[in-house]
Amino acid sequence: MRTIKFKGLSAKGWLYGDLIHNRGKAYIAPIGIASPFAEAGDFEVDESTIGQHIGLYGKNDEGIYEGDIIKLRDGKVYRVGYEQGRAMFSLYEGSKSTDIYALPISGAKIIGNIHDVKD
Repeated sequence: MRTIKFKGLSAKGWLYGDLIHNRGKAYIAPIGIASPFAEAGDFEVDESTIGQHIGLYGKNDEGIYEGDIIKLRDGKVYRVGYEQGRAMFSLYEGSKSTDIYALPISGAKIIGNIHDVKD
């Protein structure tokens, strides 16, 4: 069975793990055993920042998530997004999308996330 992981931004930073919705709020709980002193609020994330792991890894074996901004070995920068109509992840250069499996992702460097970049 494949593990489906998510990340989301909490008040304390990025959390990685299982996505849980409960009573109108979104939580990301670590996969495995959490601290016995943890409270539900420790895992609450801003729902608009949630991104799913795309199943691929970049440089240094970092997981690539929806919403990440990556730089490929050729120097081009892309935003990782999900295409609802095609039910697949894609790379976006501006508004133009490219099939994520058509480009060499393995050496990609994660340079940020759309939620970290401030205009």
